[in-house]
Amino acid sequence: NKSSDLKLLRGKKIYADKKRKEIESKRVHKASALRKYAKLCKREGIQSSRVRIDGEVKPLGDSKDIVGTNSREKKPMGLDAKRIDEEKVQKEYDIARKQREIALAAEKRRKRKREINSRTRKGQPILGNQMRHILEKLQSEKS
Repeated sequence: NKSSDLKLLRGKKIYADKKRKEIESKRVHKASALRKYAKLCKREGIQSSRVRIDGEVKPLGDSKDIVGTNSREKKPMGLDAKRIDEEKVQKEYDIARKQREIALAAEKRRKRKREINSRTRKGQPILGNQMRHILEKLQSEKS
């Protein structure tokens, strides 16, 4: 009956074995990466809820990870902080101004397109608008 069972499966057993091996290899890879991360955390002195350091068990989600206690990550104080704040405000102002300019240019293009593509009731183009547009182009090139 074993041969009849294999005939019914038609390769499903082989697929299941491959899938099981793939899942096992992923689990092993994940565990290996977690061990490497734990070693790195221990060496750098970083506290993380993902790993246990010195047998200390921390429940997940209780506290946020404490990462980067280097002095390089400290915020500047005094004049540097004021300068950085001013630069940030200036940058935000520039971004807002640029967005306004883009919006105005888009509106201008829409109006020009509507004007050029305007048609009479019978579907003929209104040549006056097109001629005005061509004349504006020529005058801007001349100046």
